[in-house]
Amino acid sequence: MDENKDTEKVVKAVIYNDDKLLLIKRSDYISKHAGEWDLPGGHIEIDEPKEDALRREVKEETGIEISDIKTLSTTGKTTFYRAQSKNRDVTLSDEHTEYRWVSDEEVKKLEIGTKYREAIEDTFK
Repeated sequence: MDENKDTEKVVKAVIYNDDKLLLIKRSDYISKHAGEWDLPGGHIEIDEPKEDALRREVKEETGIEISDIKTLSTTGKTTFYRAQSKNRDVTLSDEHTEYRWVSDEEVKKLEIGTKYREAIEDTFK
């Protein structure tokens, strides 16, 4: 990731495949939120449309291509989306160490940041 091309704005995706959603765990070397469960996504580059940034970041972090993208909410500098994945074949980047496809019930039992939990709950509405 070239820091000079990045803006402060972030896009994150709640990605579904059938009745499961994807969570990824941040690597320990990452200074912010190391070892925490995360949603795929990242920083928008200068002059990059939000949905293009979302597709690029999800592909970089998980190897997954997404479709049916719908805006959920914006909290601070982060915009959350709901999206679909055609498969569950995840290939993680070195930014993450683990992934899980979880049900709506399973996600309630995991430790996830408040703004991520709210975005996931928005997909249930």
